[in-house]
Amino acid sequence: LMSFFYLAFFILDRHKFAHRVKRAFPPERSSQMLEVARQINDGLEQYLQVKTLVSAGMGLSSALVMYLFGVPYWVLWGFLFFALNYITYVG
Repeated sequence: LMSFFYLAFFILDRHKFAHRVKRAFPPERSSQMLEVARQINDGLEQYLQVKTLVSAGMGLSSALVMYLFGVPYWVLWGFLFFALNYITYVG
């Protein structure tokens, strides 16, 4: 719960992050830190895009196979395949 609140406040205050880093560190060090943060952000964004596409493909293909075999509630199962693959620790 504490981590959730920390993350929520960090996200709400993200627009001030670059300014605070620039004030706290020398110019060369702050630009280096902000570049590393940008690279991390880009990597996370790319990971989420790939994870979403793979999970959607898995959910859609499993739903299609279940539909073809006449499995009841195939839409629900397809959604569960997507959601449980997307949320790694649950799936």
